[in-house]
Amino acid sequence: MPMESDLDPSPTVPELTDPPRAATSAAPASSVPPANREIFTSFDRLVLRGVPYGIFWMSLGGMLVIPGAAILIADGSSNLVWTGVLYTGLLVVGPVVMSYYARSFVGVLSSLVPLLWRNPEDGRRWAVDRRDRVFRMSPAAAAVIVGTLCAGVGTVLVLGLPLHSDLSNGIALVAFVMLVGVMGQWAYVVIALLVALWELGRLEPRMPFYALPHPAFESLMRYYSLIALWVSAGYSAIALGVVLGPYGLSGPMLAWLSIVSVFPAGLFAWSFVQVHGLMQRTKAEYLRFTADLTQHAVAQLTDRPTAGKLGALHEAMSIHFMAQSLPEWPVALLPAMTLLIALATAIVQVAALLIGHVR
Repeated sequence: MPMESDLDPSPTVPELTDPPRAATSAAPASSVPPANREIFTSFDRLVLRGVPYGIFWMSLGGMLVIPGAAILIADGSSNLVWTGVLYTGLLVVGPVVMSYYARSFVGVLSSLVPLLWRNPEDGRRWAVDRRDRVFRMSPAAAAVIVGTLCAGVGTVLVLGLPLHSDLSNGIALVAFVMLVGVMGQWAYVVIALLVALWELGRLEPRMPFYALPHPAFESLMRYYSLIALWVSAGYSAIALGVVLGPYGLSGPMLAWLSIVSVFPAGLFAWSFVQVHGLMQRTKAEYLRFTADLTQHAVAQLTDRPTAGKLGALHEAMSIHFMAQSLPEWPVALLPAMTLLIALATAIVQVAALLIGHVR
């Protein structure tokens, strides 16, 4: 049929990961063999050679939370122990989640390469370059981290160090700097992911007819939605820590919560809109092709009517009607997650205000 030669219905999906990496592109970070571990994020450099990824971070969390709780109790600030435990959890889980999604980034894009690039090698280079740009340290990432650190430490210094002894305050300040550093790295990752998706959204799709709609869209939307869900969970933990912390819902803390709330909501909303744009342009490509196919069939039938040409026109019109029915919004994907991410930040803000009012 004409559509087969025009649209290349059986493209080969290239393997985007390098051979040593292929087996771990979708595996949890803790399953990566330590001897062959590659550096995907800034935090991967901290993991000791020979130590499994998950064990390293769990051990680090234990080494931080137990002495931290002892210091708070000795300082007479036992009411802040749970805040310390909560923030230590963020300090440990943040790097693990980032490493996992850095490893799966290229794999998610593998199904998009034949749809957006005529040369698979160009798509491969783009995916690997964007993964490194998003998840590894760079001047832009360093600038975001430094800016976050300045704002966070400046806020604490303005409000006053919360503990009783200078030693306790010094140790707590070091731990706080580590936490804010992780937050700054995640802030940059979210921004870079939004930019990468915007760049994807500018590419013109070249869709095969063997998959309508193509599952690569669902894979891309799921990837971004799950990251948005993790960011929402992190935001909720930060908000809870603020409510339970020494400063409560003071003006500066509410300003921090309002700024941070933009990241989970913005990540999901932006990914939803960008995937919609790709699906919309894909549908337009289908409709242009099927319209040309139908017009050609009509011209052939008008020139010399035959039963075969009439059947060809019927088939062309059926394909055109099928293309018209293609969805343009990823509305069926993970509806519970959609609702959760859309409302999570507002719910946490309201809950925080209510708890603060009760206190």
